[in-house]
Amino acid sequence: MIWCQLIIILHLIASIESKKLTEEENEKRLEQCGVTTKSKIFNGGTVSNDQAPWAVMVGVSKTDGTGGLCSGTLISPRHILSATHCVANHSDVDWTKTLVGFKFDREDCPENEHIIVPEVKASKVYVEDRKGNDIGRAKFLYLLNFCRTLTKDAYQIQSPDDVMIIELSEDFEYTSEVKPACLANSIEDSKGGAIVRLFGYGDNPPKDKPSTPVNQKPSKPPLLSEELDILKVNVEGTLNRIDPRLFKARSRNKNSIMCPGDSGGGAIRIIGGRNTVVGVAMQTTCVTDYKHRGAEGYEIYGAPGFYSDDICDLTGICTPDSEEDENGVIRLSLFLIPIFMWFIHQ
Repeated sequence: MIWCQLIIILHLIASIESKKLTEEENEKRLEQCGVTTKSKIFNGGTVSNDQAPWAVMVGVSKTDGTGGLCSGTLISPRHILSATHCVANHSDVDWTKTLVGFKFDREDCPENEHIIVPEVKASKVYVEDRKGNDIGRAKFLYLLNFCRTLTKDAYQIQSPDDVMIIELSEDFEYTSEVKPACLANSIEDSKGGAIVRLFGYGDNPPKDKPSTPVNQKPSKPPLLSEELDILKVNVEGTLNRIDPRLFKARSRNKNSIMCPGDSGGGAIRIIGGRNTVVGVAMQTTCVTDYKHRGAEGYEIYGAPGFYSDDICDLTGICTPDSEEDENGVIRLSLFLIPIFMWFIHQ
């Protein structure tokens, strides 16, 4: 009971002190996001300074005294999209603890509840641009569906929800090299058959080589990019079904390419002419299973479009339901369809 009250209090604190985007700020975000890059694909190569201005580094100072590096995607002047596992540990079915010292009781954690890590603990997370310049420290961490526990299905690919929103303590003023991407608003944005680009700061060794030893890695890892195919999977059938929160992707060069440091990195798809983050890098076989870095290798990504309503409620980052994809197809929300049909028949 006490823990339930604590969660409610944390939500109240967040609603009072967090800096949700106002409607005006969100409109400005929609005008600016995703239009600041060229469309060139970097097949595993280093990304130049005028490319991918949304791609940032996420550092974590863990409670055990160690540190970690992840990737992230700037989506507003004060919000970064990244992966929960950068700041927490999980089992096969649920999250077990946060690595920044925020404690929670699994038994009193309501199903599908988001955990909001407040400033004292959240400040252990900091964000930098690709040159290592400071963007800011976290004021809140929104760990989406952190309380969900899986009921494992042998025929379904599942994972604890692994999408995190970082809210900075102060707004970041955009520069020519640091600007936001747009944010997916539907799981249709990460549908099978689509082409995306992963941007991350991880090691990317050949499939027969291990990752670079820590003491040999550069102090400022380069930003790399790779073109990927989102794999088609059987959602409704009995085999190889995948949770709608997730999708599989594979390099178009037929290699598994995500490695430590890429975690949290954004999979970007062009929708309506805008660079839109439709995936969050989650799982890879880079270190544990080199033989699967070949034609059968793939990675698992979180689908931020699944959480679009929650992200809108928590952060004010809200995307209209009518968006044009790269094929010129406009999606209409269910609310707009009856109105649209009414006009057709007049």
